[in-house]
Amino acid sequence: MRNQPLKTPENQTNDALRIAIIYLVVSILWVVLSDLVSSALPVDLIYKRRIEVGKGMFFVIMSSFILYTLVNRSINKINNLNTDLFNSQQEHERVLNYFGSYDIVTGLPNRLFFEEMYEDLLKEGRYEKFAFLFIDIDSFSHINDLLGRAKGDILLMDIGMRLRTSINREDIVSRINGDEFGLILSNINSEFDVDKVVSVIQDELNKPIELDGERFILSSTIGIALSPRDGMDFETLLKKADIAMQYGKIYSKTSHSYYNKIMDKIIVGNAAILSDIRKGLINKEFKLHYQLIKDIKEDKVFAVESLIRWFHPKKGYIPPLNYIPIAEKTDLIFVLREFILDEAFSQMKAWKDKGVDIPIIGINISLKSFCSDTLVEDIERKMKEYGLGRGEVALELTESGYIEDIDSLISNIDRLRALGIIIALDDFGIGYSSLIRLKMLPLDYLKIDKSFIDNVHNNYDDEVMVKSFIDVANSLKLRIIAEGIEYKEQIDKLLEINCTLGQGYYIAKPMAAEKLEELIKVYETSLFCKHNDKSKDFVGAMK
Repeated sequence: MRNQPLKTPENQTNDALRIAIIYLVVSILWVVLSDLVSSALPVDLIYKRRIEVGKGMFFVIMSSFILYTLVNRSINKINNLNTDLFNSQQEHERVLNYFGSYDIVTGLPNRLFFEEMYEDLLKEGRYEKFAFLFIDIDSFSHINDLLGRAKGDILLMDIGMRLRTSINREDIVSRINGDEFGLILSNINSEFDVDKVVSVIQDELNKPIELDGERFILSSTIGIALSPRDGMDFETLLKKADIAMQYGKIYSKTSHSYYNKIMDKIIVGNAAILSDIRKGLINKEFKLHYQLIKDIKEDKVFAVESLIRWFHPKKGYIPPLNYIPIAEKTDLIFVLREFILDEAFSQMKAWKDKGVDIPIIGINISLKSFCSDTLVEDIERKMKEYGLGRGEVALELTESGYIEDIDSLISNIDRLRALGIIIALDDFGIGYSSLIRLKMLPLDYLKIDKSFIDNVHNNYDDEVMVKSFIDVANSLKLRIIAEGIEYKEQIDKLLEINCTLGQGYYIAKPMAAEKLEELIKVYETSLFCKHNDKSKDFVGAMK
């Protein structure tokens, strides 16, 4: 039935007035016409009385009929209005119930309804074992920022549909929050049963998604809690599956992890570190220090490498290895990247404005950041913002991690080099498939890891290894930078095997920008380059 608008007091007054006018018109017509008919008849008092009585009776009957018809019509309208109002209220309640139970973007049950459905499963008692899956779409917030919320919602809808098609009818899938989804698998007898479902889910999620001519390949991390082993109530199982997911993002080499008690302490500790990083960025606890890279053949400044330093107010200095791997598994790594780029670019501009002769500034970028969709645009924007030119910025990629998205990495490197950005591969020699990477990646420099330089001056095997690196680099038209130089004998050996660029504590420790400026002034006045006693005393003081 069509819904009708509610009547206002003005509309109700109009209805009453209409009824009164109709009754008045009919009454007047009846009186006038009946009098005309009566006057045309022969005058007979008895007959006239009968006519008057009949006329009155007829008037009363007609009046009653008209009033009944009009009032009944109004009552029907009111009843119909009440029915429409009731139906409208029911529809409104159905809409409210839907949005209170289902996610508006994906159409999946929301977290509250997810819990209710699990409680219903327990009450039915059909299954004794369940698996709780907590699924997080890797780096989705970054993709959402790149595409915009509308297109991000389309991706979420697609993900929701893929998850629905990956499970059985009796299983439940829910959107918990943002890019996080929950699944309850029923009738599970072992981890093997769960692994089979997880494999199907991963295959579905890894299929390319086409959106406005662009192709996206998503990955996910899944944490799993088993009932009754890990608990029975909803909150406990969801929390433990979430902990397993967070652990998997940082430490697991597989796409899914099962909860165990050891994870609790680790994840709580990681959460504290991430919280401290956020506070540290706000409280300006992070600084950049800079280490010289020297042309050891020409005895002059070649570049500086920027290195992040965290000085915690209570814990003191915290090494990057204690927090960068944790941040890299979350989107917080992009916040750190933004800080590092701004600090390094700003400092390079300040040196240029002062006339400090530093040809190149090197910046370490995590593998996750190097593969991100926004890196190239961020670098291009900041180069314009700080007025840096081609060949003045080098980005260093750490070689120790396994590269999953090699296509995105190569594409970003090509685009960065087109902007005039120098690309260096850091820690070369200790990572995965080094020679294969050299062939695949468009690079400019290789930085040989310190572990190969430590004994290059007194260990034949290390000398041969470094020499082979140099030969390979020369054949690929790449330049070599030796890291971790601590002794003059190492410099002598490196020059002997034709390695002309180096950095390390023997040349200069990482230091604040102001101290680095002082050190460069020594270079410029040739006091440092002559290696006289006075310059050595100065360098010792700087260290």
